[in-house]
Amino acid sequence: MIPYDTAAEAEAALGRAQSSAEAAWFRYSAGMPDCWLLWHNTLIILPLQTLAPLPWVLLERLAPSFAMQYKLQPKERRLSQQAAVGRYFRDRAGVFSLVVVSFQLLSYPVVKMAGILMGLPLPSAGEIAVQLLVYTLVEDYLSYWIHRLLHTDWGYKKIHHEMKAKLATSSNTEKGGNDGSSSAKLD
Repeated sequence: MIPYDTAAEAEAALGRAQSSAEAAWFRYSAGMPDCWLLWHNTLIILPLQTLAPLPWVLLERLAPSFAMQYKLQPKERRLSQQAAVGRYFRDRAGVFSLVVVSFQLLSYPVVKMAGILMGLPLPSAGEIAVQLLVYTLVEDYLSYWIHRLLHTDWGYKKIHHEMKAKLATSSNTEKGGNDGSSSAKLD
């Protein structure tokens, strides 16, 4: 929670006038606990996770010949029913709710221990760019090694490559086959 009761107090603590972004952030978040601000990420991530795959769904449904030559699993038939795509997105929202929302709720103590600030002053555009780059590299590095771990004997066919993906948008939170059809196991 921002420790200032008024915008004037915040400006006095900053030693300068607030930028328009800082003033808007102060008006929005002044009386809101930090944990609520962190949980706003869920409201941002859900639409992004839902809308980002739509171009791939359209590509899968339109199936232009120039794109199909690059399909990783050419033997898998593409989804032809709108209801199957709807079920996929419904299932994706369910998995998101279970996994990501739980993670968001549990991550607040880690965010506080790491010293991530949610108050004023807001970081500069350069700081934001560097932080996003570092967070992306760390997440990519960890995801790579978790993926490699799943390529061991115990994880490869039992967990990781158990099912064929029915959609181009299948993610690490799903195993495919959400359209009601049976997915063949890989040999």
